[in-house]
Amino acid sequence: MAEPTLASLFGIEDTGQPFEPGAQTRELLALLVRRLFFLVLILGVLILPVSLLRLPVVGWHPSLLADMAGLVVSLLLLLFHRRLRPEFVGAGLLVTLLGVACVKLVFQGLASIATPSIMAGTALCAIFFSLPMAVAFLGAGLLLLAGIGLGVVNGAIEIVPPPETYLRAGWFWVANGAGLALLGAVLVLVISALRHRWQRALAESESRAREARMRQKLHQLIEHSIDDALFVQDNQLRIVYVSPSAEKLIGYTPEELLQMTMDRLMAPESLERALRSYAEQRARADDPAVVIPLMEYEYVRKDGSRFIGELRVRWLRGRDGKIVGCAGVLRDVTERRRAQQERRALEERLRQAEKMEAVGQLAGGIAHDFNNYLGSILGAADCLRLDAPEGSQSKILAELIVGAAQRAAELIRKLMVFSRRQEPRRMPLSARRLVEEAVALLRTDLPPEVAVRVEAEADLWIEGEEGFLASAILNLCVNARDAIGNKGEIGLSLRRVKLAREEVFAGGVNLPPGSYAQIGVADTGEGMSEETQRKLFTPFFTTKQPGKGTGLGLAAVFGVVNAHGGGIRVESRPGAGSRFEVLLPEIPAPADSAPAVATERLRVTALRIILVDDNPGVRQATRSMLELLGHSVVDFATAGQAITAVGCGEGSPDLVMMDVTMPDQSGIDAAVEIHRRAPTVRVLLVSGRPLSPEDARRAPANVIGFLPKPYSLADLEKALARPSDGPAASGASATCPGTSRE
Repeated sequence: MAEPTLASLFGIEDTGQPFEPGAQTRELLALLVRRLFFLVLILGVLILPVSLLRLPVVGWHPSLLADMAGLVVSLLLLLFHRRLRPEFVGAGLLVTLLGVACVKLVFQGLASIATPSIMAGTALCAIFFSLPMAVAFLGAGLLLLAGIGLGVVNGAIEIVPPPETYLRAGWFWVANGAGLALLGAVLVLVISALRHRWQRALAESESRAREARMRQKLHQLIEHSIDDALFVQDNQLRIVYVSPSAEKLIGYTPEELLQMTMDRLMAPESLERALRSYAEQRARADDPAVVIPLMEYEYVRKDGSRFIGELRVRWLRGRDGKIVGCAGVLRDVTERRRAQQERRALEERLRQAEKMEAVGQLAGGIAHDFNNYLGSILGAADCLRLDAPEGSQSKILAELIVGAAQRAAELIRKLMVFSRRQEPRRMPLSARRLVEEAVALLRTDLPPEVAVRVEAEADLWIEGEEGFLASAILNLCVNARDAIGNKGEIGLSLRRVKLAREEVFAGGVNLPPGSYAQIGVADTGEGMSEETQRKLFTPFFTTKQPGKGTGLGLAAVFGVVNAHGGGIRVESRPGAGSRFEVLLPEIPAPADSAPAVATERLRVTALRIILVDDNPGVRQATRSMLELLGHSVVDFATAGQAITAVGCGEGSPDLVMMDVTMPDQSGIDAAVEIHRRAPTVRVLLVSGRPLSPEDARRAPANVIGFLPKPYSLADLEKALARPSDGPAASGASATCPGTSRE
């Protein structure tokens, strides 16, 4: 099978026709016949009366009769030319002309206009019919001339009367003059019409050629100036034309592209999608109203690099309306797609920031009050648990209450971490030890058919708060355990990763170039779809069954990692498991990584404590826990009352335990005032909100720590067991006012 060409695609070879002068001038025949009718009619009006007047003088001479007969036949043919074909009328006129010439040769010889008539008839036959017919007409005339000439020379034919008689007769000159005039007029009309038609055809041809040259130059200009590739394909998707600009786009020359198939130009996954789309569009192509939509595929250049191409295609139809191929424009939109992806990443980061801000505002708004309520519940339940007999129903119920309150407190903490309302305390941490601790905790709750594989490089060091990071890694491990069910494998890895350039991670987080510790958690579970991955770190989004998850686990992981200057990368496909990679900035190993050993003795004696909290429930629960620990407690509802009590001298407390957020005065301001009045009185701050950096900077030297609400009895005991330099100074007056409890 011959290779397809652009000309064969549209059938150009079959439509071309050779130029024939006869075919072009045949159209003039009808016009010439119409004009000859009036010319012959005028000559007939002039010649017939003269001929009739001469009849009595010369008699019925054959030459005169031939002229009259030829004139009448010509008038009849021209009169009925609308009912007859132009070719028939022309042939009749030529035969009549040849007959008249024959008669004149017999009776007048060469003195007649027979010879010019034969010549004129030959020319008209060549113009209106064809060259062979003109040769035949000329041959017939020459045969007549030769035959009559031989007859006259041999005496077989006698010209009567002698030629001298005709030459001296006026009617002879008039008749021959009229005949010559008629022949001359016919030739002039024909030549004039042909010249006019040929000049017009030449002008039209030059105009078309000029337009063709202009279109060609414009086409070449477009082909070489645009960056897009123009192409034409036949119904078998073979390339039959491609613009020179394709070489700059794809790397192949147009000649090379004409010999190539689509499987060498498109990425395999794009080729499959393109062929499927072509079949779908081809099935709907009979409807002219259907427009092929814009398509995007991945193409492979000659050097092996790939680019995203935007394809615009239109069907090409032949003269019969059937589709003969398609024409298209291919444009490189790689940079545009990259810019769109960056814009989407920025928009995603903005949405994520807005979500975090909204959740942060919500969490910050409810955290203080909610933690106060939880503090009351947790404190009271802790006291009941310790007072209840071992194994009693009261102890069991108290332990259930304590557990529920602790889980609720953890939920609030996750919200605070995700919303960045609680910043981590940064200290050097061993990434390897975090992984090992997560594995140790994970193994205690795994079915026998679940294997755990650990791959860790030399120990890497990071900076952050150990509790937050350990909880984040363990959360990822628990998610992996839930994903694989009762059988499969969980893999944990630790290795050093160096980013050569800035990269974008989940949630639109950008990490700068540098060295990172990468902690990976992989599973062989069901995997996740792209839609699930897009929502993975959204607060309250979960794929677990109702009651199996809060939807804040991965959101909290994202918040913790982001707060530590890191990023998360997720790789997953349905049926192929999932892999989470946490990248945290690596720091140099500390000079002394051994844990410090405390040498100071902890306070174990009872303390005199002033408790300040505006919430009665929290105040009552905390007082009960402090008294259960053996401390003496005086509680107040306002900071002002506590400040007054501290400044009374004798009976001054060892410690003031005070909420940061108070209705009359902030806990920080109250601590400053207490430090001014009694520098030896220590202050323990508590709050349902994280301590802000501003409050931490303003805290005076007598503040020994910060205890977040809600806190358990153990938390409270640990917070009060601070290193001591000895008993606190005392000497306050016994009549100090404001010591009544409220």
